[in-house]
Amino acid sequence: MPNDQPRRPYLKLTPSQADYVKALYQLGAGGEAISTSRLAARLGISSPSATEMLRKLAGLGLVSHDRHGGALLTETGEIAGVELVRRQRLLELFLTERLHYTPDEAHRDAERLEHVISERLEQRIFESLGRPTVDCRGDRNPTSGGGIEDRRDPDLPNVGAGSPHATV
Repeated sequence: MPNDQPRRPYLKLTPSQADYVKALYQLGAGGEAISTSRLAARLGISSPSATEMLRKLAGLGLVSHDRHGGALLTETGEIAGVELVRRQRLLELFLTERLHYTPDEAHRDAERLEHVISERLEQRIFESLGRPTVDCRGDRNPTSGGGIEDRRDPDLPNVGAGSPHATV
């Protein structure tokens, strides 16, 4: 890419907006609508705060939201969600493999960094890691084109007690 202009300008979200989109993407792996209370619990916020942000995201065309039916990402929101997950997973892998972070340390710092890295840096991290297909926990990495085979939610009950997912 000759310059650092974003491929997807809608990803110019605030960190808070991006966290909501990513949480909706991860919670909505089965395609079902996500209740405001479930989203609020995931993000550690109040339901009224979640409702307000869902209204904003709906205004941006990223979410369809019905107060009683829950929230679903739009097609554009799905693309944004997969991109955010890709960035986080690549950063976590880079931090664990190259800087010897623990998975938990990598997760915390990747949560911060995913909001500020450029697409150029994302691509260079991807290349420097040998074009990985899985992250440091074994989850499938989304491709740069947005494909992903495994959207496992690390907070789902089928995660074993000794799994690194249990602490995410």
